[in-house]
Amino acid sequence: MLLRSAFRIFDDWSVRSQLRARRNAMVAATALAQRTAEAREVDAYLACRHRHPSLTAEQAPITLRA
Repeated sequence: MLLRSAFRIFDDWSVRSQLRARRNAMVAATALAQRTAEAREVDAYLACRHRHPSLTAEQAPITLRA
């Protein structure tokens, strides 16, 4: 009986730990994807500005506007 209770406690802990680790990984992957997308937008905007020095931010394609 005591051994079963100890096993159940350990099993519950391992499951909760795995779920927490998976959630943390998903949050980190989402944050990384957002930062990557933002960096690509900045790169595209700067490339657009470099090619067209007289282009204002309002004239840039809508996807490149802040």
